[in-house]
Amino acid sequence: MKRTSKRYVITTSALNCYFFRILTKGLDLTQYEKNPITLWMHQRPRGLSKDEVLPLGNAVDLRLEGDQITCALEFDETDTFAMAIFNKYENGTLRMLSAGVIPLEWSEDPQLMVAGQIGPTVTKGKLFEVSCVDIGGNDDALPCALYNADENLIQLSDLTQNGLITLFNNLQITKKEDTPTMKLITLSADVQSAILLGLKLKETATDVEVQTAVQNLITLSTNQKNEITTLTTEKETIQGKLTKAEGDLAAQIKLSNKSKVDEAIKLNGTGNGGAGKFLPGAEADWRAALERDFDGTIKLLNSMPGSTTLAQTLQNQQGGGVWYAQLSYSQMDKAGTLVKLKAESLDAFKAKYLEHFGKEYKG
Repeated sequence: MKRTSKRYVITTSALNCYFFRILTKGLDLTQYEKNPITLWMHQRPRGLSKDEVLPLGNAVDLRLEGDQITCALEFDETDTFAMAIFNKYENGTLRMLSAGVIPLEWSEDPQLMVAGQIGPTVTKGKLFEVSCVDIGGNDDALPCALYNADENLIQLSDLTQNGLITLFNNLQITKKEDTPTMKLITLSADVQSAILLGLKLKETATDVEVQTAVQNLITLSTNQKNEITTLTTEKETIQGKLTKAEGDLAAQIKLSNKSKVDEAIKLNGTGNGGAGKFLPGAEADWRAALERDFDGTIKLLNSMPGSTTLAQTLQNQQGGGVWYAQLSYSQMDKAGTLVKLKAESLDAFKAKYLEHFGKEYKG
């Protein structure tokens, strides 16, 4: 076995070109390290053809370095093709590896998602094989491969050719002797064409064009969601201000109406120089009527004659020069002249009585 002079990255937790990612810390290396096989482009020989590419060698000295799993490569010196690949890694023509993983657990928790991610996050998995590859698949130049529980390779590249790479929506879990198995669901030609049409792409679109269009849709969706959130917040703020303004206006109108009612009661009642159009005992009824229909009640009050005030009564008595004109009921009561007033002018007595007690004299 001939060992490379360099180390290579097998996998990281970065987003791959299929829009999902595999957490490095969740990968179990135990089984793989017992048989650290290295393939070419994830091709496993089945003995069906003499042209099949046999395993190239082994990935050895695996290390967890930060978020990366790295290794050195050992190539089979008896295999001409394997040695050709060895030379390309040594001279830098080839630089990348790809992890073949069997997913065990994955999550759609948004907190595990990164920018541009569509599929879920594989939180636990088993490293099944490592492949030498020609082209990388994410920012770390690392492609990836998934295997189902039957150790059959899932053709992720076939799914990407027509967009719509919602990988784990296409992997349905069922339980068989506590072993998760995954079912690959392929898209019909009509569905694929419809997706491309929705992305405004031609049927000859490349993977990069499809991925770019999907990423643009994700960005647009995120921006629209943020805009909706902002507009909703602004609407709620404006609605709150409007509700407060309506409440303040209602309070002002209520206060204004109360002032109008109070003034009407004062002008038309019997006390404080009012017109005497209703007695104090009826004030509550008139107040209620004014609150129900102010204009109609005022119209009714204006049509009613007022009672003669004390000043008017006294003014009419002998030209306003009578002895009791300037005396109050209390003063005359203390002086003992109420009996005299009653005898001389019952109307004057009644007027002073009404002014003092707020009700008519019934005697």
